[in-house]
Amino acid sequence: MGRRKKSEPKLKKVKKEKEEELKSVKKEEEEIELKPVKIEDDAWEDLNIINSYINAIEGECSTSNNEIEKEMLKQKLQYLNKNHYSYILNNYEIGQWNQKKYKRELFSKRYSQMELGKKVEIRHTHRGPINALSIESIENKYMLSVGIDANILLYDLDDKQDENPYSTNNQNNDGTKLIKPMVTANREDTHKFSITNICWYPIDNGMFTTSSMDHTLKVWDTNIMKPIFVFKLDGPIFNHAFSPIAQTHNLIATGSTSSYIILCDLRSGSRSHILMGHKNPVVGLDWSPSNEFLLASGSGDHTLRLWDIRKPKSCLTSLCQYNSEGKIDDVTAHNGTINGIKFLSNGSEIVSIGSDEKIHLWNIGNNTKMNTMLDFGSELSNRVEKAIFPAINKLDECQPYLFQPSEDDDILVYDLYNATLIKRLKGHFKSVNCVVIRNGYQELYSAGNDSEIIQWLPMEENNINEELKIDKEEEEQNNWSDNDDDLLF
Repeated sequence: MGRRKKSEPKLKKVKKEKEEELKSVKKEEEEIELKPVKIEDDAWEDLNIINSYINAIEGECSTSNNEIEKEMLKQKLQYLNKNHYSYILNNYEIGQWNQKKYKRELFSKRYSQMELGKKVEIRHTHRGPINALSIESIENKYMLSVGIDANILLYDLDDKQDENPYSTNNQNNDGTKLIKPMVTANREDTHKFSITNICWYPIDNGMFTTSSMDHTLKVWDTNIMKPIFVFKLDGPIFNHAFSPIAQTHNLIATGSTSSYIILCDLRSGSRSHILMGHKNPVVGLDWSPSNEFLLASGSGDHTLRLWDIRKPKSCLTSLCQYNSEGKIDDVTAHNGTINGIKFLSNGSEIVSIGSDEKIHLWNIGNNTKMNTMLDFGSELSNRVEKAIFPAINKLDECQPYLFQPSEDDDILVYDLYNATLIKRLKGHFKSVNCVVIRNGYQELYSAGNDSEIIQWLPMEENNINEELKIDKEEEEQNNWSDNDDDLLF
């Protein structure tokens, strides 16, 4: 009996240790369950780190004068971008991001990583500076170009041709495709002097319009490439614009050397009415994408005005760069000619560019008309008095990026809401006059005083083109090898 009594404390001790061990294991399991491996904020933090690293390497690459070092940086950049896309795709595949978020991040990545298209050359017959490009919004495949030589050229962007399709010499064929004009307007039908802008009719790519320094605005039939009507104005026309959504009117706004805006009516073939208020020539023009009656105009009097074309006193307001209250005629939006205006696709924000080399983002929604006071820095070179045409992607794709033409031969790419310059697109040799986006493709096209039209593509598309070229070369080599074997036997 005595031995049994001595063994009882030992059993109690073992039992207590087992209970404590079980409690410890249960606690560890609870802690593991409470800590997810990866949360959404962590994914965004990782993405921001990768982005900042890529931007830092891009900066080094653009400033380096050592060709070997530059090539190494480019290879590192290519590797990082490839992994960046893999990271985005992986987050989508594992359910970290939904389809909308995946699309926005992917489009944002593509727009921020634009570079010179390596395998497409746009060959044309313009002589001298090219002033404007326009891509129609019905099929998003036809592009028009105009310039100081008064020529009008039409391109099919999907029609990419070989340099010499009948050549059998593969050594001279580097895989470059050519986009050539489908048709050119006859010289006797075009304008006498420089064409300042060209616009597709928003709801039908069978018609477009051109404005010129010869005092005329011409309406063209695309199918026959001939003018079907001519509006004659009192002076050189610097710019003109269609409303992209108009249902109740067919008015074309024109800005000229006079201080007023003339609205030309396509239905009646006459001037509809005049918007008076500016004191100097009107250069910048753009219609709202959400209100068919709202027009924005910029002038040599440094003012940016908003107009409701239905009202007798059409000028709603003149935007003030200092957000101070004052009379319409006493405030200014820039300290120079406003030669570029672009509505964002939501219709509640406007970007303005002036010859004071400043960029302003304006909020005009919810009855507020104010400068957001974002500082875009001093990188822009813009001292010209003629109209320039920037581009901004649609907000339903991703955050807005501004592609801004500059006199220093570059296209400046800004993250618009953060007012940060993220990239310079280098390819032109003289001032850039215009940039257009091919909607749905994330492709850019630009033109300038160097008489060049350049295609810009997301970085990974260029890499895919390079891979396709390598695969094609390997296939051709294999074909040659097979032919040699046939000859031997």
